[in-house]
Amino acid sequence: MQAKGSRFKILSTDFENDFKLKATDLDAFCKMDTSKQKTLILNSPNNPTGAVYTAQELTEIAAICKKYGVIVLSDEIYSQLNFNANYSPSICTYYPEKTIVFGGLSKVFSAGGYRLGFMSLPKEFNYLETSFKALFSETFSSVSSPIQYAAIKAFKMDIKLQLYVEQQSEILKNIAAFVKTELELAQVSCTKAQGGFI
Repeated sequence: MQAKGSRFKILSTDFENDFKLKATDLDAFCKMDTSKQKTLILNSPNNPTGAVYTAQELTEIAAICKKYGVIVLSDEIYSQLNFNANYSPSICTYYPEKTIVFGGLSKVFSAGGYRLGFMSLPKEFNYLETSFKALFSETFSSVSSPIQYAAIKAFKMDIKLQLYVEQQSEILKNIAAFVKTELELAQVSCTKAQGGFI
C-alpha cells in the first residue's frame, strides 16, 4: 500500500504514557503533514513494551483518524494476552471503515511454530482482496494441514481453551512483574506491562 515516493515517520511517545501514541500528537502531526494519504501502524498489546491501549485512548485516536482519513493497520497478534481483561480493545470497534486488522494463531494460543496469520479488510477495501491474495500466495508458503486443523479448533474458543489462555496470561503477567522488579533493582527504569509476550 506504499505509494511511490512515500515516506514513513516515527511519531514521538514518552515513558509517562507507557510509550503509547496520544491522539493529540497524532492530530498535530496530521495538521503539519499535508501529504494526501496517511497510514498509521498500531500495535496493541504492544511488543516490546506490553502497553495496551484503553477503549478511551482508541476512541480518541479513531476520531483523529476519521478526521484526516487515516488508514489504520492494527496489529492485534497479542489481543487476548491481556493481564487485566479477557481481551484487549480494538480500534476497529471505533473506526471500522478504514481499519485493517492483523492477527494470528501462534501468539495468543502459545502455539510456537503454528504460524497462521489473518487479515481482516473493511468493506471499503474489499477491492484490495484479490491483490492481497495474489501477493500472499507468492510471498508465503501454504499452511500445513495440522496447523489448519489446529486453527479451526482454536478459533472456536471453547471454555477449556479460554481457561488455558487466561492461565498463560497470568503466567506472562507474573514474568513481566518479576522482570520489571529485577530491572528496577538494577536501576533500569521501565514501564509496567499490561499484556503480550514480555
